[in-house]
Amino acid sequence: MKLYSSLRKKVCEATPFGKIITDILWLANLCSYASFSFVKRGGNRVAHSLAKLSSSFSEARVWLEEFPVGVNDFVTADLEGLNLY
Repeated sequence: MKLYSSLRKKVCEATPFGKIITDILWLANLCSYASFSFVKRGGNRVAHSLAKLSSSFSEARVWLEEFPVGVNDFVTADLEGLNLY
């Protein structure tokens, strides 16, 4: 919620978190249209699962063509919910 609130209010504190907000707002300004919305963790289970999983790694991880097993069920559920036709 703090991230969303800071982005909406364009509040950039003199902290490492504030620097991230500044960078996000700068990148968003390069887009022809950008908006921010708050989604509860239940509404974005894939992102929540990845964030939770990432806390167990000491180095950066990147998944390009596959995703971690623990996230598989959430990805499948999201894909089944898409109307692809």
